[in-house]
Amino acid sequence: MPVSPLGIGDTMLLDFFASELGVYLLALALAVGVSLMLNVESTASWVGTIVITAAFVLVAITQMAPAPGAVPLYVVALSVGGVAAEVRRYSDSPLLVGEPYWRKFLLTLTHRRRIREAALREAAASQSTRAPARGPCR
Repeated sequence: MPVSPLGIGDTMLLDFFASELGVYLLALALAVGVSLMLNVESTASWVGTIVITAAFVLVAITQMAPAPGAVPLYVVALSVGGVAAEVRRYSDSPLLVGEPYWRKFLLTLTHRRRIREAALREAAASQSTRAPARGPCR
């Protein structure tokens, strides 16, 4: 049996990822990775997320028969990761200050637009109250 550099038989590794548990772990890892790179304000990030998700769904439908729940697991993990990224991005919103993380998560999930607008207003107000920047020293 061939041995990989990790000391694990190649067929064992392939057999594991072909199993139901392996497919679920791959789906979860892919969704977490995509949600970590998701930037809601970037068009390229959205397009990349859609392309990766479409490719995963197509592969899952055609190749992952032993794990019928892989696509729903991927979608749920991607959604949760996306909301968590927004909580992190807009945690300085006046609507979220002083709230525990679980409440920030639920508020962001249900009132995303209001939280984003409040955070942007707060950022604009804090920038307008700063002293104007000086030019280069001569």
